[in-house]
Amino acid sequence: MINASCHCGNVEVEVDTLPDTVTECNCSICRRTAALWGYYPQAQVSITIKTEPLQTYRWGDEYIDFHRCGQCGCTTHYTCRPKAEMDRVGVNFRLFDHELVQTLPVRKVDGASF
Repeated sequence: MINASCHCGNVEVEVDTLPDTVTECNCSICRRTAALWGYYPQAQVSITIKTEPLQTYRWGDEYIDFHRCGQCGCTTHYTCRPKAEMDRVGVNFRLFDHELVQTLPVRKVDGASF
């Protein structure tokens, strides 16, 4: 298992394996959060919340819910809503060990053009 947490440790994220790549997107939200997304089916991601509940943000076409720690505000992951018809969780790899993340190829996506 590969573990990460938000800055304050309130939210812990666990995945079984590393993704082949992480994605850097320049859409309006991703460039503001500076997330590096690793993608998984929902069953392969474990999210543990210690005390403060997550805060959720949804915008635009409302296909995705972005989640952040209710205590420190770090963006932890996103989930696809049912209308997206996709079983995918985007995990923010900025939460993981820096040395580990540096080993992963970064795929750049021009989400601003969509």
